[in-house]
Amino acid sequence: MSCCKQKKETPDPTPGPSFDDPSIHEDYKNYERDPFLAFIPQLGRWGFGILSNELSIYGKGAASAPSFTSKFLKGTYSFYRANPNILFREILSGFTVAIMQVPESIAFSFVAGGSPFC
Repeated sequence: MSCCKQKKETPDPTPGPSFDDPSIHEDYKNYERDPFLAFIPQLGRWGFGILSNELSIYGKGAASAPSFTSKFLKGTYSFYRANPNILFREILSGFTVAIMQVPESIAFSFVAGGSPFC
């Protein structure tokens, strides 16, 4: 009896195709990929289209509001119309806070000993 265990030999797994094998590349020969993050401009156009529609509705509603509210809304409308990047950043930060509030609320309900779903 020996004091050392002998290593059990395992058979080599069947080798798969290598990356140099040309048959792998035949399937993707005519495949063209969109550039990385190509959806960002489309997403921006979609988002700004919605925002411009909302702002026009908001601007029309400002005409029927009381005078102090009307002045505030018209000033806000004209500010964001001149600076759409600021509006986009504010809306994006609002969505970020709203999304991050969900897991935080669930965690606090577990800490308090309650159920997060009622």
